[in-house]
Amino acid sequence: MVSRRNGNKSSNPTTMSNEAVEGEIQDLNRTIDNLNTCLDHLESWSDNLNSRMRDFIDTMRKEREQRQEQQANEQLQNLNLDSESKPQNPKDDNSEKTNKNT
Repeated sequence: MVSRRNGNKSSNPTTMSNEAVEGEIQDLNRTIDNLNTCLDHLESWSDNLNSRMRDFIDTMRKEREQRQEQQANEQLQNLNLDSESKPQNPKDDNSEKTNKNT
């Protein structure tokens, strides 16, 4: 009979099992490290995209506010021009009312 306790690692099923488990653990650790690296890159990309989108939204908001202000100013100028082009003689308005009443 051959003794299983002869110190030969290859003949000891328990030692082979431990080596296999250690190898699998190392493989899993490498895989987890690779996944962490990928997640770090994705997080960095996401942060960069988020920052760029916020800048874009701020720019669009400012441009919209400027356009609205410009349109309001143009409407005000048009109203001022309209009021300047109309006769502002209140006597004429009263005399027309008087003429209509008679």
